[in-house]
Amino acid sequence: MSDFIAVSEASGKKLASSAIDPLVALSRGYRRVENAGELDISASQKRQAKKMGGAGPVMVMPWHRIDEVASSASRLEVAKESCIQMRPENPVVGTGGKVVKYLNLKGEKMPLDIHPATPIENIKNPDIIYITEGLLKADALLSNILKENEINTETKKDDDKTSATVRLRKALESLGFRPLIISIVGVANWRGPGIETLAIKGKKVVIAFDADIASNFNVWTQADKLSRFLIDDKQVSSVKFLTLAGEEEKTGLDDFFASGGTYSELEDALTDLPPRPKADLTPDVDGEIELKRWYISKDGTAALTYVPPNGESGFDGDWMKVCDLGGRIKSIFTSRCPEDREIESGKSRPLGDKDPYQVEVEVSYRTGDGKVVTGVIAGSSQMLDTPPNRWRKECNASIPASISLHPQWPPKEGDLWLRAVKSHRWQEIEKKVVYEVMGYRPGSGNGAPDFLVGTQKISPDGVEEIADPPVTEEMLKGSYSFGVSELGAFGTEEWKGQVREALGLMTKALYFGAYRGGGNLQHARSIADIVVGASLFNTLPIPSRLSTMLIGAPGTGKSWTASQMMNFWTSPDSCWTNNHLPGNAGDTSAATEIALASPPIWCVDDLAPSSSKRASDSAKEAVANAIRAIHNRTGKRRSNPQLTSANVRVPNAVLVVTGENPLQGESIRQRTIEIFFSKDKDDPTRNTLGKNEDVMFAEDVAEDGYYSLITCAMIQYVQHLGIQMGWENLTKSLKKSLDKKTASLQDLARTRGEDAGSFKRRAEICSQVVLALSVLRSLGEYVGAEDEYWSEIFTDKKSYQIEVNERVLALFYASSSEVEESGLGEQALSVLSGKLLSGAVHLRSAFDSSAPYGQPAIDSMIGWAKGDGTSPNSPCIGYALNTEPDGTGARVAIINTQSAYKEIKGDIELHGFSRSGLWNAMWTEGIAQKGVGTPRRKTTVQVRRTSADGQSIAICGVPILLDKLIGNGGDDGSD
Repeated sequence: MSDFIAVSEASGKKLASSAIDPLVALSRGYRRVENAGELDISASQKRQAKKMGGAGPVMVMPWHRIDEVASSASRLEVAKESCIQMRPENPVVGTGGKVVKYLNLKGEKMPLDIHPATPIENIKNPDIIYITEGLLKADALLSNILKENEINTETKKDDDKTSATVRLRKALESLGFRPLIISIVGVANWRGPGIETLAIKGKKVVIAFDADIASNFNVWTQADKLSRFLIDDKQVSSVKFLTLAGEEEKTGLDDFFASGGTYSELEDALTDLPPRPKADLTPDVDGEIELKRWYISKDGTAALTYVPPNGESGFDGDWMKVCDLGGRIKSIFTSRCPEDREIESGKSRPLGDKDPYQVEVEVSYRTGDGKVVTGVIAGSSQMLDTPPNRWRKECNASIPASISLHPQWPPKEGDLWLRAVKSHRWQEIEKKVVYEVMGYRPGSGNGAPDFLVGTQKISPDGVEEIADPPVTEEMLKGSYSFGVSELGAFGTEEWKGQVREALGLMTKALYFGAYRGGGNLQHARSIADIVVGASLFNTLPIPSRLSTMLIGAPGTGKSWTASQMMNFWTSPDSCWTNNHLPGNAGDTSAATEIALASPPIWCVDDLAPSSSKRASDSAKEAVANAIRAIHNRTGKRRSNPQLTSANVRVPNAVLVVTGENPLQGESIRQRTIEIFFSKDKDDPTRNTLGKNEDVMFAEDVAEDGYYSLITCAMIQYVQHLGIQMGWENLTKSLKKSLDKKTASLQDLARTRGEDAGSFKRRAEICSQVVLALSVLRSLGEYVGAEDEYWSEIFTDKKSYQIEVNERVLALFYASSSEVEESGLGEQALSVLSGKLLSGAVHLRSAFDSSAPYGQPAIDSMIGWAKGDGTSPNSPCIGYALNTEPDGTGARVAIINTQSAYKEIKGDIELHGFSRSGLWNAMWTEGIAQKGVGTPRRKTTVQVRRTSADGQSIAICGVPILLDKLIGNGGDDGSD
C-alpha cells in the first residue's frame, strides 16, 4: 500500500479497506511505531499497551479536540494531536474472549474529534454536522465527500502532515458547502471534551452510530440522550439517524463506502429515532406458575408476578412487574486465612456443612436509560431467613450505596422478594472459601497455586490484573500499592533475560553500593543479605516467622532500608520511600493485626521515644506483641455478634520495624534480626549507607521495578519447581532444607563459643533469610545469571552456603554482642548510648561548657554532632574526661543521675524501680566503672580535677567508660 505514507502495509490495507483517502490519512497523522514503548506516554500506559497488543507494531491514531483545531485553523496553523488511540497489528484477546482491536490508554479522556484540516468556517458556521463512531468512519466520510466533489487528493513523495493539511484545508474551503464531521470514541462517550463548545444552533445534525439503534437497547438509549441534548440544549433544527442496510447486523460508514456506496446516497438512509426496544422481562420459571408468587426476570433486574386471564375484561393474562429490583444468591462462603496444611498441599479444604458461612446476594436493576446496575450484599448466613429491611441490623450486612440509594430498597414485600431471589439461578450458587490474605491461593492454578498480591494474580503464564482482590483498600489502606513488576510466561528467553538484568542490578545496588558507607564490604554484604532474604522469604510456600529491627538515629538510613525492602513488593504504579511507608508505630493494635495477616511484608515505622510515657510504652508493647505473634504464628481469638468464634487472623507477613533504640528483653530480641545504622558527616567510616550516588542508584533500581520483578520471578520459579516436583513434595523439601540451615547456623555459632540452645531462636529466624537467598541463587543458575556483581556474591553452591552463613552470623555479632537477658542497667545503657549517638543529649567538659576532648571524631559520638565545637542544643547529662587527673588513662563519662534519668525514664522498663534503683543496677550489673573517683553515696562517686588556672572542681555521678557507653570510640586516652 505505497499510497499511504508513514504506516505499514497491514495498516495501509486497513485504511484502504475503510475507504479512506491517503491525503486524509496523512493529514490526520496515522503512523506506525514498532511498539508502544517508543511513544511519549506514561510508564503505566506503556505497560497497559504492552499487555494489550502494544508489544508489537501498532498504528497510532491521533485524536484532535474541536477547540484546538479551531484555534490552529484561525491562525492558519496545523493542530497538534490531543491524544492518541492505537490499533495493534497483532491484536490480543481481552476480557470475555473479545479481540481488542483498538486500545484507549488509561487516564486519557477521549475528546470529541474533528479532522485537523477542518477549516475554521466549517467549525463556526457548518451547514450540516455528522457525528460518527470512531476515526475511521469519520475519515471515510470526509474522503468520500472529497471523492464525490472530484477533489484532487493525489499524494506526493515530499508530502508530510503539514503540507497535506494545508492542501486538504484549501480543498474543503473550495466546496460549495461546509460539513463538520465529529467523531466520538463510542456511543456512550458523546459527552467528551468539546461538546459544550459547539455553536450549532439551528443546524442540521446526522448521527451515524455503528450498531442497529432499532434493536440494541443500550445504543438506542445513548442515541435518545444525545438527540435530546442536541435539540434541548444546543437547539439544533433537526436530528436524523443514518441507517445503512447491509448483509451484517452492524454496517458502518466505512463498510458502506468500501462496498461502493456514495455520499449522495446517504440522504436516502436518514430516518427519525426508531421506537425504544423492549427490555427482556420474561420470568425465570422452573415448573408450574404459582399465582401471587414472585419470580425474578431472566435478566435478573426485576421481580414479576403472573396476572391470570380475565374473561370479562378480555385480558389474556401476562406478567406484571412488582419490584424494580432483581437478584440471586451468588455464593455462600467462609472467610479465613489459609491453613498450613492447605499451603503445604496446595489444595483448599472444601466448605463443609458445619463450617460457619456468610452469604453474597447479587442485586440488579435497570436505570432509566437501560443500563444495568449490579451490587453485591454480603452478610451473615441469617440473611437467607431474614427480610431485607433487617439485613443491615441483624445480619451485619454490607450494602453498596448503589443498592441503598434505589427508591425501592428494601423491597416492601421482603419475604416474597427473598423467596424469588433464592429460586433464581439456584443451580449456580457457588460454595467457596475466601482467603482474605495475599499469597499462594490453595485450590487454584494448574499444578501449582496462583499467587495473589495487591490487584494481581501471578502464575507461570504471567501476571494479570484481577477484579476481586483478596485484600481491599477498605480492609487495609494501601493494599493496592502492593504488587510486582509484570513478567510474561515463565522460562522463555525473554523472561530469562529480564530476570538476569534485574538480578545484576539488584546485586550491584544493594551488595556493592548502598551499605558501603563504612568501607567494610563484608558488613555491607551482611546487611544486603538480610534486606534481600527477608524481603523475598514470602515467595516461598512455608510459614514466615521473620521480624527485622532497623535501629538508628534519624537520617541514618533505617527508614530508607525499610522502603527498599517494601519495594520488593510494590505494584508497577507505586513506589515506597522513606517518607511513604505503609505502617506506623502509632497504629492501633487491631489495624496492625490485620496488616500482619494480609500482605507478604509490612513495616512499622518510627518507633521513637515519645514525650508521653504511656504512648511510648503502648507503642513498644504493640510492637513486641506483633513480633511474638509472628514468631509463634498466633492470632487473637474473638467472638462475633452471634457469640460464635470469629475468624482468627494468623500473622504471616515479614515484619520490618524501624526505631531509634533496640527493643528490650531477651525473648523479644531473640525473635528479631537487628541491624544498627549510624551516620557521621565528619567521619564517613561510621556511616552505614554508602555515597549519595550509590544510594540514588539503588533508589532508581527500585523505582524502575527491578526488585519487584525479582519477586515475580521467584514466585514463578517456585511454581515451576512445584509443577516439576509436585507441590506437596516441594513444600516438604523446603521445610527440611529450613531445618538443615537452622542446624548449620547453630553449629557455626557453637564454634564461636555460643551456646547452641540459647541461639536456637535466632538461628530459626536467620535460617529463613538463608533459605530465601539459596532459592534466589538457584533462580540465578536457572536463568544463567553471570553478571560480574552477581557472580562475586552468589558463587558456587557449596561456597555460597558457607559464606552466607558466615555473613548472617557476623551481622548478628556486629549488631548485638550478646542476647542474654538485658537487666535494668543494660536497658539504661542502651538508651543512653542511642541518645548520645543521635545527638539527643550530650556530655560536656568538666571545666566549661565546651566539647570535652576537642576531637570531632570522639566528641561527635557524645552529642557534639556538628564536630566544630559549637555547643549543642540538647540537654547535658554529665561530663566526659579521662580516668587520670593528668588527662591520661581511659576516657570516662560521669553521668549526672538526675538529668540523665529525666531524659531516659520514658524509654526503659522500670517495673517499679526508683531512680536510685536504676543507678544501683549500673553497679550490680558491672556497667559502672570501679576505681574512678571517691564513693560519695550508694550509687555515685565524686571526681576532683584541677583546671589550668589552678581551680579545683568536683563533679558527681555514675562513672562509665566511654568504650562501654558508645563503643570503641573511647577505647583509650591517646590523641
